Amino acid sequence: MRKYLLFAVSMGLGVLAYGQTPSHEHYVFYPENGANSNFATKYDSWKPGQPLDAAYSDDEEFFISRVAQKERFTDPNTQVDPELNASRRFLWWVPMGQSQWNAVPTYFFNSEVFNMWSYVDHWGNWTAPVLRAPAAYLDICHKNGVSTSVVAAIAWAASVDYTKPGEHGPNIKALVDGGSEKLLRYLRYYGVDGVGYNSEFSTTPEIATAMQDLFAQAHNKSDGYGVDFSVAWYSLTGDGGSMVGGDALSSSNDDWFWNTKYSAPVANYFFPNYNWTSSDLGTSQSTANSKYEGGSWNVYMGMDMQGRDYANWTLLKGYDVSFGMWGAHNMNMLFE
Repeated sequence: MRKYLLFAVSMGLGVLAYGQTPSHEHYVFYPENGANSNFATKYDSWKPGQPLDAAYSDDEEFFISRVAQKERFTDPNTQVDPELNASRRFLWWVPMGQSQWNAVPTYFFNSEVFNMWSYVDHWGNWTAPVLRAPAAYLDICHKNGVSTSVVAAIAWAASVDYTKPGEHGPNIKALVDGGSEKLLRYLRYYGVDGVGYNSEFSTTPEIATAMQDLFAQAHNKSDGYGVDFSVAWYSLTGDGGSMVGGDALSSSNDDWFWNTKYSAPVANYFFPNYNWTSSDLGTSQSTANSKYEGGSWNVYMGMDMQGRDYANWTLLKGYDVSFGMWGAHNMNMLFE
């Protein structure tokens, strides 16, 4: 009985710790930059060398990454299967920690430990929204050769408009108005590599085109700013801004993959929905490669860690596509 009691107490303490947020008066504060925040106002007035939020300038240093991203390497001699194609990459599109902490170190072990760096090419962090992530997360990713992005989590079936607060419309307008060079200066200053969108919203054709142009221009100019610029993009928002669905990269959503006007990628981590079949794999591969040679490796066929096992892993072996894993909104599902 004593063992069971100790186990129950330890589990209870773990649950309590899991739900806690920082309370120590000197703990690094993470300014909330979600859809309902005033990130747009802060970004409009931001200049390199000044804090994004003057009210929390003491904590600014904790959000500036100073570790240069290491180069990834491959060695067939260390692979379980030496014949695997190293061009296939892995997008880890999950939270770091849990949402109320926003990737700041917590009191809970399960949200911190991670030892799979050798498998991951890109970490799209679901708990570090709107271009703001603690340097502890950015530094460890870069130290292991993993590029990063942070997610602007837009609600399912939301209607995004520049003037409508609460669904990231003002935040998108701030990025568009600031232009690609300001975006790259910002990313360079903080050490964030890119942006991510769970693109299951609708918007106007004008906003869709403005976003596509912004990301394409940033891709074209990123080398000049020393930024490994990336855009992680879910597939449900169509070319003109309407929700079209999509278990594949196809003619209905490929403007979010490649921008003809600027001859540049829009999203280089394109993440189709989870119900894909061999037909969807073929469509994604041919659509991507019609845009540029080898483009299909920038399509990441999605798997849902929460248990929606629709897709067949073995189908991937027959196509030149990459893969990604998602799960979930508020905490990563690795231990679960």
